[in-house]
Amino acid sequence: MSPFYRNTVTITLPNKMYDSIQVETASGSIQLRGIQSQTAKVVSRYGNIKFDQAAVVQCEGTAEYGNITGMIAGSQSSYTIAASASYGDSNLRAQIGDGIHRLVLNTEYGNIDVDFTA
Repeated sequence: MSPFYRNTVTITLPNKMYDSIQVETASGSIQLRGIQSQTAKVVSRYGNIKFDQAAVVQCEGTAEYGNITGMIAGSQSSYTIAASASYGDSNLRAQIGDGIHRLVLNTEYGNIDVDFTA
């Protein structure tokens, strides 16, 4: 029997712009659906991170043993991007930008496959 249990917890937030959102889990996946936030920090040790139309100004996502996937609202060109997949593949490359939007995504043993709506 595995020492890690896979449970699902769904938290629905009111539709508004938040100052900051932080989510961390040891052994579960995280999905940010339609979230709007100035800053977001998302960490999953043994799970995936999925962005579903998330609108964030500054976002840091780390999935040590999982994938980071999904769709971020906005244009990729408006983000400064740092993406690292140590033992996996990433469709994002480092991108230096002048805007206030910042995206930092890291996975040790997983893939990064994130797109933008515009």
